[in-house]
Amino acid sequence: MAIALTPFRAMCGFRKLNDIRGFVLDLSPELFALGDISIVQSFVDNPSTETFKPFFESVMKADAEKVKVAIADLLRDCARRLSLNKLEGEAKKVVELAVGLNEQFPGDVGVFCSFFLQVVDLAPGQAIFLGAGEPHAYVSGGAHSPSSKPLRFEFLPLILSTY
Repeated sequence: MAIALTPFRAMCGFRKLNDIRGFVLDLSPELFALGDISIVQSFVDNPSTETFKPFFESVMKADAEKVKVAIADLLRDCARRLSLNKLEGEAKKVVELAVGLNEQFPGDVGVFCSFFLQVVDLAPGQAIFLGAGEPHAYVSGGAHSPSSKPLRFEFLPLILSTY
């Protein structure tokens, strides 16, 4: 559990699979295909836990150079859409987060998590529960964990373990 001390943003838990599928279709499946496009196509054709896992793993475990190129291409297209006001609502919020994360951590595979994980904004005093093993990232703001001293959490690079 984390209790917001200041305005706090986190990514926690996966989005609904159909929402992820929508991002992939809208933003071009090729940009998410850092390896075998058939893995992406399998997920797009049948969004399920069984098809999502290999898709997510293929993105998270992709070669760092391929990730940098894919993020640059994806965000260039997203920036164009933002400038033309072609994105709104949740899509706009997610793309703005991805752009911001890439500015802080250029080419980091975690930028793709903007499209995979739910984004949660908390006001001071609000809390979020982070279950064991649940994917999450602290993006910005200050929070307090009841079992520790006040901490400032941020989106930081870390070693990724998928299994």
